[in-house]
Amino acid sequence: MKTFENLYTDFTTITKDNSASNVTFGKAQINDTQKSVCNMADFTFLDDEMYSSSVASQGEYRLPHNYQPGSLGAVYILNGGNKYPLKEIHSQEEFDKLASDSSTATIPEIYCVYNDYIKFYPLFADTTSVIYAKYRQVAKEMSADDYDTGTITATYNSLAIVGSGTTFTSAMVGRQILLPDGLWYKIRTFTDATNLALEKTYEGATTAGASYTIGDCPIIPDGFQDILIYKPLEHYFMHTGEEKRSVFYKNLYDAGIVDLKRRFLSRSANQVFVKGSLEVKNPNDYPTGLSSS
Repeated sequence: MKTFENLYTDFTTITKDNSASNVTFGKAQINDTQKSVCNMADFTFLDDEMYSSSVASQGEYRLPHNYQPGSLGAVYILNGGNKYPLKEIHSQEEFDKLASDSSTATIPEIYCVYNDYIKFYPLFADTTSVIYAKYRQVAKEMSADDYDTGTITATYNSLAIVGSGTTFTSAMVGRQILLPDGLWYKIRTFTDATNLALEKTYEGATTAGASYTIGDCPIIPDGFQDILIYKPLEHYFMHTGEEKRSVFYKNLYDAGIVDLKRRFLSRSANQVFVKGSLEVKNPNDYPTGLSSS
């Protein structure tokens, strides 16, 4: 895994120009390249999920901050071990007509996406449900240098990271931390200057007083991250008149994009969301027009 600092340092090393202006140019180009790559196609590494608890009498919920507009996929309500599909209303005007009152239900019937909000009707009657949504995330702007001050204690099968001599900050949430098992873990929450929580449990041996690195890492998968400096290097050497070097990095970039698409555009033909043994049903879809005889 390469961090933002690793990438822009590689850029300045290859260009042999560590001036402030070139560092700034390299950083901007790396971020621009990542955005460009992520906008090329529906890459699987952009997939993300939202789990949000229902709130009584509330029908409008904010989509995650990294939600890519227009990318919402499957939407379900999880309740009591069951998964309930809903009907999407694509027109805000039509949704408003259907949702003209403040009726409530344990499981809504319809939903509509408007800007970065998802709206449900009827409103949720209680807090017993979880809203699940699958979407594509946007590439965030990378800006932070690596942080490795002090030491940490990482405990096997635990989410907790406890620092000693550290000054953790809330800005570190969402970044990656390199732990003693040699793997990178995403930081989920910040508590204080010496306490963080991981998104997934630490699977290495319990280690105290360990060195670590917190990095601002690309969304581009490990093994393909050099793509993010190939395009900036192509531009740099084009501007300096070194055509052969510019073409060399252009070819590396083009080949890297081909490999990235080959690896991360493949999706299963079965797009059904499965979570354990959840049963798919909608309690609102009951038979009508039946007569007794």
